Amino acid sequence: MRGTVQARWQKGFTLIELIAVMVIIAVITVTATIRLMPSSLFELQAARDQLVTALFYAQQKALYSPLAVRVITLGRSVDVRVDADADGVFSAAESIRFGAVQYPLDFAGGVSVSSHTLNYSALGEVPAASLTLTRGSKTVAVTVSESGYAQ
Repeated sequence: MRGTVQARWQKGFTLIELIAVMVIIAVITVTATIRLMPSSLFELQAARDQLVTALFYAQQKALYSPLAVRVITLGRSVDVRVDADADGVFSAAESIRFGAVQYPLDFAGGVSVSSHTLNYSALGEVPAASLTLTRGSKTVAVTVSESGYAQ
């Protein structure tokens, strides 16, 4: 009888042991990734995400608003403007706020973007463009299709 009790306990690892090992491996992986990857890559990806978000929001605003929408990328910032007074002039005072983000939005970490002005139609369309984000020697391209889709 004693042999059958011991054999029952010797079959394998418990679920708690397996989860503990997975957590330890995850912590080691995250720590190594953060230390090995340069921060410039993270800042460049963050700026790319901010730019794509601004382009997506501008497209949505153009679709649901009767007002003209423009995205301006220049230097280290992106700006989304709505022609509130319908005079055809997109002044700096017509920059919009989206949630907690007030445009123009400056990119962190010295990331710069190529200069472009994108005017969205009422269908959310825009002339195709390729925007380039740069930090040091690293670059990331964001392409905008004629349908207004940014990737």
